[in-house]
Amino acid sequence: MLFAETNNVLQKFADDVTRLARIGLGARRDIIGRRTKWKGNQVVSSQKVRRKGIINASGNLSKSLENKIEKRKGAIVTKFLMNSYGIYIDQGRKPGNVKRGALDNWPKQKGMRPRKMEDGKLGGFAKNTESSRKAMLFMIGRKIKHFGYEKTEFFTEPFSKEYKTLTDEVQAALVKDFEINFNYDNKRTAK
Repeated sequence: MLFAETNNVLQKFADDVTRLARIGLGARRDIIGRRTKWKGNQVVSSQKVRRKGIINASGNLSKSLENKIEKRKGAIVTKFLMNSYGIYIDQGRKPGNVKRGALDNWPKQKGMRPRKMEDGKLGGFAKNTESSRKAMLFMIGRKIKHFGYEKTEFFTEPFSKEYKTLTDEVQAALVKDFEINFNYDNKRTAK
């Protein structure tokens, strides 16, 4: 049996989810972070803060978003592909250890520069040396280790939104496909 109409509906669904996820990655939005005071490696105080920002630092995650429609054992499968860290950006991350190499380029891509403390308060920018960058990476890793980070749902939101309308569209497409296949088979056997 041919399922051209169903394939078209599923491809449109996958393309819409991918397009909306890319838009979500590039849009300025509220990002939830933490403002934390430390004493050594212990948290003195911490509070959640909201700031405006863009999730997609380098653009690599947005570029990696793809979708594929495949036929497997008589079923039609819709696959969404992205860089491996995309799931953590979408679903957030629980507190725990961070691999050092995973953070090396991220602050540079975000345009972050090392800061310095003056009289116990955050002062201006420190010189961009290897040691100041390592200190900044240590502090970022320490915060993720203790608190994790919040989910963005850049992919989950458009997927859920588009999925709600999918059922009716797939049912209509399946009916058309069955009608086309039934008429095609009747014409073939009548000859």
